[in-house]
Amino acid sequence: GAAPFQQAFKKISQARQIFLASNMQGELAILCMLCPVDAAEQDEVMDPYVLRCLSLESNIISHMIDIPCLSAQPVQTTMDGSTDILVCSSAGSRCEGETSRLFLYRACHIVTECAMYVPATNYVTKQSRVPLEIWALESTGKSSCNEMAKTKAIAKISDISHAVGSMVNVSYVMLNGEIDVVRGSLSIVATSSLAEAALVALESSPNIPPELSLQIRTDCARLSQAISTNESYSDVNTHFDKGWASLSSVLWSLFCEAFEISDGCDHNSDTMDVEHRNIESEWAILMGSEYHASYSVNNSSLFQFMHQQSLPDADIAGWSYCKEALKHVGVLASSSMVNSPGVWPLIFDTLHLLFEDSKLLLSRFSWLRPLGRFLLSLSRCVADNQGCASMNDFIDHYCKDLGQERNRCEFEWKSMTLKRSELTSFSRPPCICTYFSGLMTRGALVQNYPCGVNKAFRTSRQLCLFLTILFDSKNDVICGGSNISRREFDVVLAMEEQGFSSPADLDDFPIGVSLPIREALYSCRSAPPENWPPRAYSLIGREDLRHSHGPLSQALRPASSPLTRYRCSNLDNMRKGNELEKNERSKSREATLDGNKDCDGLTLLESFASMLFPHDTRVRDASLMVRSSKPVFLRVDRPPEVSDHEYEKLKQANLLLLCNRSLALSVGRGMMTVGTLHSSLAERLPIPEICLAGRVPPTNTIVALDTTSAPAEMTIWPEFHNGVASGLRIGVENDESQESAQITRTWILYNKPSASNSQSAPQNRSTQKNKSGNTQHAHGGFLMALGLRGHLSKLAITDIFDYLTTGSVTTIVGVLLGMAANKRSTCDPATSKMLCLHVPSLLPLTFSQMETSSVIQSAAIAGIGILYQGSSHRLMTEFLLTEIGKRPTNDLSTQDRESYKLSCGLALGMVNLRKGGSTNAGLADLRIEERLHGYIVGGKEDEMQMRKEANERASSTGLNGDAEYCSRIAEYSLNTDITAPAATLALGLMYMKTGDKNIASRMDIPDTNFLLDYVRPDLLLLRVVARSLILWDDVLANDEWIEAQLPSVVKENYNLLGQSVGTNFASLTGIAPMQVDVNRSGAMDLDERKTARGADLETGHLNRETADRNVDKQAIRQIHAHLVAGACFSLGLRYAGTGNEKAARTLAKRIQVFQSMRDGNDPIMVARKPEKLLVEMCLSCAVISLALVMAGTGDIDALRLFRELRWKHNSDTRFGGHMAFGAAIGLLFLGGGSCTIGREPEDIAALLMAFFPRYPIITSDNQYHLQALRHFYVLAVKRREIEVIDVDSREPIYIPIEVNFVDNEHPSLSLTAPCLVRNVGTVSQIKVSSERYFPLTKIIQAEKNSTSLNTFGRNFTVFVKKKSGFLSYVQDPHSIRSLLAQTGTSKISALELIKSFTEDSRLLAFAQYFCNTRQQSHMHDLVLHKATLAEMCTDILYECLVNEKPEAVAIYLSMMQSVASIKKHAALRQTWDIWMILSYYTSEHAQMCDAEKRLVSLSFLDSVRESIDRHFSAAGVEWTDVLQYSMKGTCYGQLKNPHLSVKLIHAFCVWFGIKPPFSDGGAQVLIDESARSP
Repeated sequence: GAAPFQQAFKKISQARQIFLASNMQGELAILCMLCPVDAAEQDEVMDPYVLRCLSLESNIISHMIDIPCLSAQPVQTTMDGSTDILVCSSAGSRCEGETSRLFLYRACHIVTECAMYVPATNYVTKQSRVPLEIWALESTGKSSCNEMAKTKAIAKISDISHAVGSMVNVSYVMLNGEIDVVRGSLSIVATSSLAEAALVALESSPNIPPELSLQIRTDCARLSQAISTNESYSDVNTHFDKGWASLSSVLWSLFCEAFEISDGCDHNSDTMDVEHRNIESEWAILMGSEYHASYSVNNSSLFQFMHQQSLPDADIAGWSYCKEALKHVGVLASSSMVNSPGVWPLIFDTLHLLFEDSKLLLSRFSWLRPLGRFLLSLSRCVADNQGCASMNDFIDHYCKDLGQERNRCEFEWKSMTLKRSELTSFSRPPCICTYFSGLMTRGALVQNYPCGVNKAFRTSRQLCLFLTILFDSKNDVICGGSNISRREFDVVLAMEEQGFSSPADLDDFPIGVSLPIREALYSCRSAPPENWPPRAYSLIGREDLRHSHGPLSQALRPASSPLTRYRCSNLDNMRKGNELEKNERSKSREATLDGNKDCDGLTLLESFASMLFPHDTRVRDASLMVRSSKPVFLRVDRPPEVSDHEYEKLKQANLLLLCNRSLALSVGRGMMTVGTLHSSLAERLPIPEICLAGRVPPTNTIVALDTTSAPAEMTIWPEFHNGVASGLRIGVENDESQESAQITRTWILYNKPSASNSQSAPQNRSTQKNKSGNTQHAHGGFLMALGLRGHLSKLAITDIFDYLTTGSVTTIVGVLLGMAANKRSTCDPATSKMLCLHVPSLLPLTFSQMETSSVIQSAAIAGIGILYQGSSHRLMTEFLLTEIGKRPTNDLSTQDRESYKLSCGLALGMVNLRKGGSTNAGLADLRIEERLHGYIVGGKEDEMQMRKEANERASSTGLNGDAEYCSRIAEYSLNTDITAPAATLALGLMYMKTGDKNIASRMDIPDTNFLLDYVRPDLLLLRVVARSLILWDDVLANDEWIEAQLPSVVKENYNLLGQSVGTNFASLTGIAPMQVDVNRSGAMDLDERKTARGADLETGHLNRETADRNVDKQAIRQIHAHLVAGACFSLGLRYAGTGNEKAARTLAKRIQVFQSMRDGNDPIMVARKPEKLLVEMCLSCAVISLALVMAGTGDIDALRLFRELRWKHNSDTRFGGHMAFGAAIGLLFLGGGSCTIGREPEDIAALLMAFFPRYPIITSDNQYHLQALRHFYVLAVKRREIEVIDVDSREPIYIPIEVNFVDNEHPSLSLTAPCLVRNVGTVSQIKVSSERYFPLTKIIQAEKNSTSLNTFGRNFTVFVKKKSGFLSYVQDPHSIRSLLAQTGTSKISALELIKSFTEDSRLLAFAQYFCNTRQQSHMHDLVLHKATLAEMCTDILYECLVNEKPEAVAIYLSMMQSVASIKKHAALRQTWDIWMILSYYTSEHAQMCDAEKRLVSLSFLDSVRESIDRHFSAAGVEWTDVLQYSMKGTCYGQLKNPHLSVKLIHAFCVWFGIKPPFSDGGAQVLIDESARSP
């Protein structure tokens, strides 16, 4: 009622416990609240609490029941997950001395009563589970309780608590009066799998009352408990199935009680007496043991021949014991419910359907005999009006399956009054085998099988669904161009919906039922649709399609990506090298693991890239060129006249030059190893030390560099680059192909140097302090690398503050640039504030005098450009534009002005990337283009800017303005030497790829000597680059385009330089350039300048004719070199990552020209040669350009060229040159050959920032370009490697592929994977077209709004599946060792033949034991159509491997075993299997399929049919004998052949399709003699 309902909710706050319980259907729909008893109810209720149960079904809350109790707990006593209620109540006493009682409730119904005996001491000490005993309810009598109480002490339970599953804490009163707690368990799950399945079937039946099935389960548990715990049965042999014996005894007792039947003998009696068996051997003891009985039941398919002999004896013993035990458990609780009309037909029909369902699983064949014997006993109880059995059809059905005679009754009934309708509702016994056979022959015309919605018959429902779809003639539509109907596709999808995920899921089905389904899966294997779910591909054996169309499974990348994991293990097998080289590499790997020698990752890189470059050692050579962690090779020739002291000085001088190169190699090493490390949270990231030592031959003595005379800051920035290179090995954030997601804040701080090393004094020269400082600088680079890879944002703001306040300059630079790169294009306010705090011009005037390093200011400005990339932010645009032309306001702003202004220009271009012209809305009033052009060409300074600067100085220092001006530099106009580089690049980035010729014309190259004289030559290089960025599509990869960038006056005068050299001065190689470059500073005196400019020495007036004749030859050399270098750099940016061969040849030609200028002695080159530093700079620019074009390709010609260029290490080669050559080698093997360079505008901007063509002279040089920006190339790195994985072996393989591009923007490429897809277009699909592998097409989904291809690598992993009869391309490059090619050419055994083709243990075992004549002495029964079994099995094995159906070997073997069982044992199950197989292959559906694409060949089927027909003919089965048995039901009598067994007759009837002679209702009819075999 409403009153208790409202009262329950009012007291919910006082509830001691609240939990959910299940209703009768097993759903959690009951809310239980343990509430205190009201004061008004205390006199009526003995317990202090009341369990109030509320129903929550159908969204309606209603009150169910109130249960007075001491406590209550939710327990799970069954396997279906239902939650019952265990109540401890003191309402009444069942036994003397009892204090409380335990009741088990399901919803509001009492299931049973429980008790617990006083546990023994070992239970208390070992904390074991104490089983709770199940008692009968009080209404059934007290005899059982009192009798059990006499034998054991019943525990006085006081409380229950802490229930988990079926266990609960039980508090009880010990003998000494103290309270103890044990862990009790309560379960009513049957101890037998058959009994549990039968109970679940009864509970799942929609028409059987749930209370009845629950009470039957309880009675079965009580009976089983009585047998196990009662001392009177302690001497009983317990190897029988107690669970099924208990259930069958309970059901039999209920059946006899319901229909008042009294049996004359046991319902499953037999002539054998099991209580007095003679055990004569150890084998008999084992066969009679409990272990063998349990194992044979659970593994019936393996021990069926043993089980069929021993099981009847065990059943008889079990039933006899249960019959005795029933006398002690009292009246069954379910006896009052089975008398309802219509209950027993539901029970019988459910058990019969369970009997049929058990035929569909090999693991349940052991259930058929006990369940069939029980159903046969029930069927014999039904009589018609004449007293004859009226269920002859059921009796015949069970007798066939049990191998018994129909009319051989084993007992007599005193009365047979039970009618058929009272036991079953079926007019005919449903037979699943008959249904499937009819479905295969007649299709949809057959009547549906009554499996219903009972969840216990899931197997029957699934197979009926699959076969109904398969044999439905409505789905005969042919899909695509293949000979596959829609039926097969629908079957696969139906199986996927039912939870099937592998062909192995069909292994438990009989071969006759599973073969049609396997045929459907096999027919779909070659050309399945592309829109299937992933599990559907696994069903048809195409795991390659599953992983290619779906996400990468965890099973394929357990700890690392497949390619990284298996390349290392297969390196020695893939590479063709000698044994010594393999041993050296294995030792190197051991040293790497043991001694942690591979800190730089280059040794691992060799394994990583071994498959990309398998034919040579280019990766190894490149690694040696960029390694800086090992001593360099130092060879110094010693003349005889040199003393030891001088020789040591000579070695130190040469070692210093070599170490200068080692210090510059970290940038290139970072390019090679980018993204090749899978970090571990358990250890720090290894950062190698830069080795400043040499190895002197022949003794390989190590000579350390003497750094006492070296500057203190010599290793600061090299260590920073070293830290960046190490950090770049980590994968990109959100890249599923790498394990970068595990980078956490804790791990980052774990890599922070210790506090003792945090204080580094540059003035101190001690080794420990230097090492401490180097660690700090390397950690700063590590932080920047984390930001570039997207991990630095995981640090908290407090961590960032700690780094910025206590870190060194390199640490601050790393944090600023790292955070900006991490927040690229986001305009993040917090990061913006952090950057602006380090720019004095953005601070209030009172804070402008804060001392901030110029390096930090440049880094902050560059970070602003990255952070606001492409946003056209008004404030930042105006600020950066002003900063470019701002004059120095104090002495602190004069350091590294060029670098600061360049950062402002690059940042301005990044903020307004491709936003020039009409797209740059809201910035027109700033006159950006006009002001930038003024910064480029010079002229009058903007008046508004001048007034603004004057006001700032006045407001900051008062009226006296003397102190506001810089005391070092006085500028009264625009200094284009400072502003032009920044303005030029800013304008180029703003109008990149726009093709705006108006803007491009503002950066035209002057075409007269007069105008060229007013432009610095290196600025012309930047003009060419900026102009090329704007006119992007006009850049061509040929020499003509490069020549077109040179003004005619430059080309003419440059050509004249070579012609002026006479043949008589060919040997004077150094005089010609020295005549011009006599001043080391590059300056000429006044007379030379006047002559060069064409001025009259007497009048001083400008003479144009003289100017054309007397040009500045050195200026021509410089201009020509810079223009060519600028054109090369433009080509490198335009064709970056494309691998364009024309561009590469053009650049290589220009590099060779610069090389000849640097190293050659040709008189013409000497005459055209500019200064050495300028040649080195232009050569570096051209080398980087070629590396950009061939990025990631590992081109061998380019590597040879780079190796030749880097070899020079004299004093003319500066630190920047070594850095450029190392970076070129790193770009050539970018990411170990798995990455390339992007070509999007943001990528080009990052490349321009990283490879600005002005390299440092010394290690600490940041004057013209900030060294930390050299690593921004990472923002343009794209992973475009195609790696192909064999889905079976999980190893990378070589395979030919075809790559197609979007909208056919580029012709299709035919490549051999693994390979790098050059950046020539957007990949749309990858096709695998090889006869050795199944065809596959992988569609590449384009990432939207993606500025980088961080997830691109995952899409380029392709999984393929190799066909059985072929070898991989490594094992068989020329396809001459396939299985088809080897057949008949060798006399080797089948096992040796297929070992190289498959690693399947089942196929290898088949070849070893069945294809070998020496192993077949006991298998002659399997021979069908060959002279020997070995010949037949060899042919089968060959057929299956060549036709790509290795799973058919098991089918052939199963059919051979079935035929042998039919011949030897007349097995009915195997007869049904062969009958259904032949029915399927003769069906209309099978005739539509291609005979050559079947799992079983037609010749083998004909042999099987012929073999069985011969067997029945040889057995002497006569049609008259079959008719006699069908009418009489027994073999005894008037049979012509008295030796015929009933099993043989049953198999004969099934084989020839003879139906049982019964009509609907079980009446006997005459047999139809027209039935014939299929």
